[in-house]
Amino acid sequence: MNGASIVTHSVEIESQRLRNYPPSLMTTIDFPTFELELIPLTDLKDREEAVVHVADLEPSEREALAAMGLQKDCVLRLCQQGQPCIVQVEATRLGLSREVTERILVRRCSVCNEV
Repeated sequence: MNGASIVTHSVEIESQRLRNYPPSLMTTIDFPTFELELIPLTDLKDREEAVVHVADLEPSEREALAAMGLQKDCVLRLCQQGQPCIVQVEATRLGLSREVTERILVRRCSVCNEV
């Protein structure tokens, strides 16, 4: 048997072994799932959490927000919609203008928002 045949054979044996387990013994791992739809930060509801995906910001704006923790792939919580929009990133709360929040696209996080 060559290496590929051994791997294929091992995978088949493992698959057969797992099929014999009753479903009650099988466990699933929950991973955070993210909505694929990107929405502007202005569309979030109060206390909703999301993950920052992209921001159409000037480099200086992007650097300033990143220095305060608001950057790509960070999780934020919307504290208050309006002018200013107040978001929380970890332990830091930021007041952002509507002009800025309209240019920040986020993905809702279904696991983050389960209560």
